[in-house]
Amino acid sequence: MYDCLNYLEDPRRVRLGYRSMQRRSGTRYKEVLREEEAIYIPLLNSLEQLLNKASILQEVLNGHQRNDGKIEDFCDGQIFRSHSLFSKDPTALQQPFMNDLQKLEQDGEHQFIVQGERRSLAGTIAFVSGDNLGSQLIGGFKEGAGAHLKCRHCMGGSNALTSKFRAKDFTLRTKAGHLHQCQRIEANRDLGKVYGVNRLSILCKSRYFSVIDGLPGDVMHDLLEGVLQYECKEMLKTFINEEKYLTLDQLNRPSPISQQTLNNAYNSLKQKAAQMWCLARFLPLMIGSLVPEDDEHWQLFQILLEIMDVVLSPETTEHAIGVLEEHHYRFIDLYPGRSIIPKMHYMVHYPAHMY
Repeated sequence: MYDCLNYLEDPRRVRLGYRSMQRRSGTRYKEVLREEEAIYIPLLNSLEQLLNKASILQEVLNGHQRNDGKIEDFCDGQIFRSHSLFSKDPTALQQPFMNDLQKLEQDGEHQFIVQGERRSLAGTIAFVSGDNLGSQLIGGFKEGAGAHLKCRHCMGGSNALTSKFRAKDFTLRTKAGHLHQCQRIEANRDLGKVYGVNRLSILCKSRYFSVIDGLPGDVMHDLLEGVLQYECKEMLKTFINEEKYLTLDQLNRPSPISQQTLNNAYNSLKQKAAQMWCLARFLPLMIGSLVPEDDEHWQLFQILLEIMDVVLSPETTEHAIGVLEEHHYRFIDLYPGRSIIPKMHYMVHYPAHMY
């Protein structure tokens, strides 16, 4: 596949150093040094190669920001419109490689050779996409659900996360506040537990990018392997064990869900992301005729499916994003005694990520 991407720069080996390891020699072990290296694809050279593709150069020079109220990609959102670089230069590029980023962000811009001519362009990192643990790690935040402050977007503690469901109800992290916290943590490492931060991320060396608003949510783990499985399980327990709308034998087509899985204490149906998305999409066809249309659990599940459509859609609108705020209040009313899991809180910040 790499050979097909002939407009990318060849990767280079970067020596990181050496580490000590034990190597067996006969019946004895001896200590040896092993060289450690990483593979790096140079940013600026790769951008130059990309710009020499006519279709990419056309996008860079002309832009494609929509004016019809629909949101299809990063350039259509509010972050792009108000960004300190992109708002001045909507043709700017963005790539997350820190070694070359400062050259790309400089006031004089960086010169590329494009179709035999010199072109000056500036750019920065728009966002860094990763799973939750990876984003927490690269952003310098505490990792794992056991952290006191679990969210990289706000300062909400465990109690607030389970009782407040709108972003405006939380004290949001800010660039200036985050920098101040990191400076205090440098002086006193124990404060990391208070702020939910381990260190100042290397990404913060960027002139424009910030880990506060540049690490969007993890839809696959938050929804497909998180909230969707959690709510679907609670709904099916209600339909099968309490309301008797259907049985597991009627439901199990094709990936089986056991009674033991349905009754255990975990918030999952043990489905992979693709399986869960398939199940959720087809569940209305599978059991819709067995469930009363006015059943509130069923109506809530349909709201969640609408949220999934908005989040996974290739384009959306500002009005559609608003549906994300309605779900959690109804969940705690319909499933008393069930907790609001951290992945449900992360959804609170999705509207800001999308617009």
